[in-house]
Amino acid sequence: MDHRSVQSERDALCNSFAPLIAQSYADLQSLSGLDSFFVEAGLDAIRIKKTRHGGLLFGEVFPHLATAGLSLSDHDRRRLAAAWIALYSYVCIVDAELDVAHHLGVKASLASSNLLAWGVSTLTRYTVGTPFESVMQDNINRAFLGQYRDLLLRPIANADRSESDIDKNRAIVATVAAYCAASGHNDLQLVAATEQLLGPFQALDDLQDVWQDYLEGNITRFVQIAKAELRHNELDSASKGYYRAIFRSPHFLVILHDMDRAISNAIGCLDPARDSALLRYFGFMSKGVAEVREASSRLHAGEAISEPDLELLVAKIANAS
Repeated sequence: MDHRSVQSERDALCNSFAPLIAQSYADLQSLSGLDSFFVEAGLDAIRIKKTRHGGLLFGEVFPHLATAGLSLSDHDRRRLAAAWIALYSYVCIVDAELDVAHHLGVKASLASSNLLAWGVSTLTRYTVGTPFESVMQDNINRAFLGQYRDLLLRPIANADRSESDIDKNRAIVATVAAYCAASGHNDLQLVAATEQLLGPFQALDDLQDVWQDYLEGNITRFVQIAKAELRHNELDSASKGYYRAIFRSPHFLVILHDMDRAISNAIGCLDPARDSALLRYFGFMSKGVAEVREASSRLHAGEAISEPDLELLVAKIANAS
């Protein structure tokens, strides 16, 4: 199967959840009862991120992929999906404000805090008194701490952000835990698989945003590699070969290996009968990582690959579709 066929199948899988995603956007307003200003501020932050990345976002589709095999009532599934959009809106507002202004303005602070409060309170209703109660609390707490540590480490060259990169995304683990609690599904394997994916998820996001992160002083692993590989006068232009420098770096191959291992560990946690949608997506992710590794090997062998072609490859594997 060639890479275009793989991408087509992946796009079809992810886009099959588009109606549920659209419904969750509408439900956020009707089910939360939040002021429309707060809801629109959150949805606008997602739309801006979506426009920049040019496709369906992994954060939009993942909860639906992960929980497609769970049995829930329509009411519970819609409420949980809206709660996740509230949390994802919060994340997108905070990330955008910190990236540009390095602090939250008053309106952004009010909108994000209201969205966060409704999202967390809704998820908590489902987890209280279940095996997932402590999972929910632990992951929300670690998400806040991870976000704080990430903020401190952003401007520091060569800082080790491996732990904060994972922890700041733990709201999605808490959300999957709430879905499991609502379905009466009591084992933690789906939660464990989601945890494994946090590292690859952040790596793909950072790889796609490397130029913007450099401009904003956000020194991710990929910005560190680019700064080490490129001369100073080449750092100020996105056309000077950021991706060629990264793909040629031995450090990049280590990151790809870590992603492969995490995806393999996640696959090992899943139930083939229940989690078929997520297993299919992990398969597509593995193929995408393999395609990136192949491009890296071709560059090492002296083959010429243009910067725009590498940029398109990164966008293709980083977006959900």
